[in-house]
Amino acid sequence: MQKPQLPPSETRYDDLVGVVSINLKEGENLNLIASRIAIYDPERFEAVALRVYIQQQPIVTLYALDKQMQDRTGEDGKLLVHKFKMEMSFEELFSMFRNFNFTVTTGQYNIEQMEVINLSH
Repeated sequence: MQKPQLPPSETRYDDLVGVVSINLKEGENLNLIASRIAIYDPERFEAVALRVYIQQQPIVTLYALDKQMQDRTGEDGKLLVHKFKMEMSFEELFSMFRNFNFTVTTGQYNIEQMEVINLSH
């Protein structure tokens, strides 16, 4: 299996930045979930990225590779994707995942070098 490639950190919102990991429910994969919520044919499209923006309500954006269009592209290496953007409730969003985990940081220190030292009070 190819090692996952991480996207660059979001830079428009730079108070805290980090990485998120998500475990899907047993028997699920991103393309199955995406095809249900964005209502597309999973034989034609393959979900490659999920973006979640939350201000008041979650806005979920799915990026899905168009397999038919990809076959017609040249040697430029571009991934031709469709963008499916939808607003959903927190309940809908969280029901898609078994669990998720994220850590954000100020970016001023390398958190890989942290050592937790809990002090007794």
